[in-house]
Amino acid sequence: MATNVTASKPDLRTTATRGAVYFVAWTLVAVATTELQAAAQPEGGATAFGRLIRMSLASCWLWALYTPAILALSRRVRIDRTNWPRTVSIHLGASALATFLDVALMRAIAPYVNPGAPVTSTPLHAMFLRTLFLYSLCYFVIVALAHVRYYASLSYERDLRAATLEGQLAEARLTALQGQLRPHFLFNTLNMIAEQVYTDPAGADAMLTRLGVLLRSSFTEADRERVPLRRELELLESYIEIMRARFRGRLTFELHVDPTTLDALVPRFILQPLVENAIKHGVEPREEGGRVTVTARRDGDSVDLEVRDSGDGLAGAIREGTGVRNTRERLHHLYGAARQRFALSPAPGGGTIASVVIPFDADDEPPATFTVAPRATEPVGESVRRSSPAVTPVASPPVLRRSAS
Repeated sequence: MATNVTASKPDLRTTATRGAVYFVAWTLVAVATTELQAAAQPEGGATAFGRLIRMSLASCWLWALYTPAILALSRRVRIDRTNWPRTVSIHLGASALATFLDVALMRAIAPYVNPGAPVTSTPLHAMFLRTLFLYSLCYFVIVALAHVRYYASLSYERDLRAATLEGQLAEARLTALQGQLRPHFLFNTLNMIAEQVYTDPAGADAMLTRLGVLLRSSFTEADRERVPLRRELELLESYIEIMRARFRGRLTFELHVDPTTLDALVPRFILQPLVENAIKHGVEPREEGGRVTVTARRDGDSVDLEVRDSGDGLAGAIREGTGVRNTRERLHHLYGAARQRFALSPAPGGGTIASVVIPFDADDEPPATFTVAPRATEPVGESVRRSSPAVTPVASPPVLRRSAS
C-alpha cells in the first residue's frame, strides 16, 4: 500500500505544477487584456480598473480550468494532413462549447464578482456570438501549442532512434570488418604453412604455434575493439615469428617504440595487416629480402604509427587490398573523418610508408611491462640480433628499439 502512495506522489506533484503554470499563464493574459481594455475606454464612461481586472481574472481562470481538457482532446484528436477536415470540425465545435460555457458562467457569476454593477440586458446568444471569434482564437492557440509539443517530442524520438540505429549499424560494420580480417589472415598463413610442412617441418611447427597464439587472442578478446599498444605489439611479435619462419633470414624486422605510447589504446590488429602488406610488396618480391620497420611515437594528443618497408616503393596507382582497405574503413568508423589519418606514401631512399595517426587515449588498466612472447623453435640457419632484452619495463630509455632478422 505504501508503495502505491509513493509511486503516485510524482504524478500528483507533476499535475500540481502544470496546474500552477496554467493559472500563472492565464493570469498574465488577464492582466494584459485588462490593460488593453482600460487604454481603449473613453475618458468619460470609463469602467473602474478593479472591476475590469476582476472580470478578466474570472474569465481567464475559467480557461485555466479548461486548458487540461483542451490539451487532452488535442492529444486524442490530432490534426494532420490526412484527417484535418474531420478533426478541425471537432475542435471548432469544442471551441464553441468552451465559449458558450464561459459566457454563461460569467453571466451567472457577474453579480458576485462585481457587486453593484448594472445587470447586462444583452441576450446570451448575442454575447456568445460577440466573443466566439476571440475565444476560439484562444482555444486554437492552446491546440497549436499542444501540437508543437507533440511534434517536437516526436522529432526528438526519431532523432534518438536514428542515432541509436546509426550506432548499431556502425558497430555491425566494425564487427564485419574485423571478421573480414581474420579469414584473410588465416588463409594466407595456412597457405604458407602448407608450403613448408614437407620442406621445413620445424618452421611449419613454429608457424602453427604462433598462429594458435593469434587465434586465441582473436577469440578471447572479441568484445574489445581497441587494446593497449603493448598488447598489439605482443600479437605483432607472434605474427613476425610466423613470417620469419617462412622467409628464413630474408626478413629483417625493427621496432622503435616510444614507451609513453605503450598504454595508448589502438584498434585491434591495426598493425598486422600493414606489416603483412609491407612484407608482401616490400620483402617477398626481392630475392635478397628486405626490412620492415614499425615505429610508434606520441605527438601531443595523438599517436603516430608507421610501418615502413625497404622495397621498390609505390609504382603507379595504388591498389588497396583487403588489409589496407579494411584498416582505412575501421579507422573511419572508429574515429570519423577528422580525428584520424591513414596514408600510404613513398619512403625516402626507397620503399613505402604506411602511416596511421589516431587520438591518444590512455588505457585505464594498471600499467604492465612490455613482454615479448617467447620465441618458438628457430629454423636452422636463422640469425637473430636484438638490441633490447626479451622483457623491457615501461620505465626503459626514451625509445624502445628491437631489431631481428
